[in-house]
Amino acid sequence: MLGLQEIFTHIYKEKLWGEDETLSGSGSRLSEAGGLVKILPQLMEILEIHSLLDLPCGDFNWMQYVDLKGIDYIGADIVPELIAQNQARYQQENIHFQVLDLTHEELPKADLLLVRNCFTHLSFLQIQRCLKNIHRHAFEYLLITTYPELTENTDIQSGLWRPLNMCLAPFKLDPPLKLIPESARGSYLGLWKMAQ
Repeated sequence: MLGLQEIFTHIYKEKLWGEDETLSGSGSRLSEAGGLVKILPQLMEILEIHSLLDLPCGDFNWMQYVDLKGIDYIGADIVPELIAQNQARYQQENIHFQVLDLTHEELPKADLLLVRNCFTHLSFLQIQRCLKNIHRHAFEYLLITTYPELTENTDIQSGLWRPLNMCLAPFKLDPPLKLIPESARGSYLGLWKMAQ
């Protein structure tokens, strides 16, 4: 059985989510994430966010257009080749990239953890491991993809895709403080305070 790094490295190398614009899948196209380019800086200003961990960051396709002035940004992903490419193309004084596995590795400190379009590709077991690892760290806020109109979550093999409602079993997160609509039908970024 392949581990998560092998699964997602294979997807990346074989361009299974390949697009003309991005190798990180349709959710990373500017047409899908473009609204966040404006909304995310506004939200970070309101919440007084000074540091952001974006995991998984993918190929940084849409995030490169976000105003990260005054923000210490760390983009992390499980695919080493993708991180090497991001480091070569985008790394700056306040923008850094590193290889990380959200299921178990030590996470860098940040005020906000963005987990966009990640759990939709993971099995329940791997998501539970991620959530357990996240709660071992002191993030102030979490932004996680959720489908609040979904009435039942289904399990998958990691590497596939399905929508998830993070407030339903087996995750049962409290209702988010805010829902930020995305372009994909029914998809939102839910904002949670870590104490939730």
